[in-house]
Amino acid sequence: MKIAILSHPTINSCGVNNVVEEQVRILRQNHDVMHLKLIYGKFQIKYGDLNFPKNTVLFNITRILFLFISIKRKKLTNQLKECDIIISHSFPMSMIGAQINIEHGIPHIYIHHGYCASVLNPLWKMWVEVCKICDKHAFLHTSKVLSISKYVQEQLKKQFCQESYVLYNGVDIDKFNPKNRDLEIKEKIGIREDAPFFFSVGNIMPAKGTEYIIKAFRQYKKIQPDAKLVIAGQIIDKTYFKKCKRLADESISFVGFLPSDLLLKFYATADVFVTGTLWEGFNLPLLEAQASGTPVVAFNHCSHPEVVKNKETGYLTKPLDISDMVKGFEEAYSNSEGLSKNAREWAKKFSLETYAENLNMYIRQVLEVEN
Repeated sequence: MKIAILSHPTINSCGVNNVVEEQVRILRQNHDVMHLKLIYGKFQIKYGDLNFPKNTVLFNITRILFLFISIKRKKLTNQLKECDIIISHSFPMSMIGAQINIEHGIPHIYIHHGYCASVLNPLWKMWVEVCKICDKHAFLHTSKVLSISKYVQEQLKKQFCQESYVLYNGVDIDKFNPKNRDLEIKEKIGIREDAPFFFSVGNIMPAKGTEYIIKAFRQYKKIQPDAKLVIAGQIIDKTYFKKCKRLADESISFVGFLPSDLLLKFYATADVFVTGTLWEGFNLPLLEAQASGTPVVAFNHCSHPEVVKNKETGYLTKPLDISDMVKGFEEAYSNSEGLSKNAREWAKKFSLETYAENLNMYIRQVLEVEN
């Protein structure tokens, strides 16, 4: 079977990118898969690249105009017309998948990752609204819509009266594993072996709520003075990063983007994984941390209750409540041994084998209906 997967992640550490790459790898085991990826500067396709501006603003404008630039779009559609099925991830890929469905009648599955509800930037808010308007059209020419969580499914139903089916993201249980624990990591970054080690990963930007982690952690240090917090992630918003640096003290370290081999060790070596994110359609890092045997602390909103078993694999605290987050830190560290075992077992329910089984089931269902 020939499958085309359309994606548009623009940041190397973007969670959607990781999900799509795993999807490509899984489907290539049994199918001929073409992956078309929109990235900064170009649109990668099988026989070449479609050039796009590298400036962020111009890049997003071009993403919209691309739908109406016939030469670029024709070059792309010619690559897809021989496919048996199209799988798209988010706008504008949803529109491209819909267009192929209209022009060539090829079945189209749209995997919906949700619309960030914590956007603060006015221009980004406008972009989200554009995505919604265009997706509303794309839904009309989609064989099946899949949501990455029940939360996203409910939001889609509420906003568009659009039915969808849940396809939870998967985690590589063998890759993210407690066996990756490496105490030399603590030594290298100046953390005593017996000191509480808290870890967080996520792009540094307002939507990820890094400031809440810092504020809560500084209060937590009154209980555990020797505790250390390491924050990993690319700096997306420099102004916000400077604000977070001002809030931090010497016990809080920013280590930037971590390559995969180091990230695995940090996940498994940390005593507690924490996040202050204000919105997530799924939140893959929470799952990766639990698979690594590390208890987690996050706000109790969005998709988090689906990804974390509260008080069993970690703690979900009142959203934006610093005092409650401090309590979560305290409980997670104090009960880390029992939570760790539970976390690992819970994460196994989201294995890549389960993900692959469900994805292939939805593909078969679409093809059976279309044929």
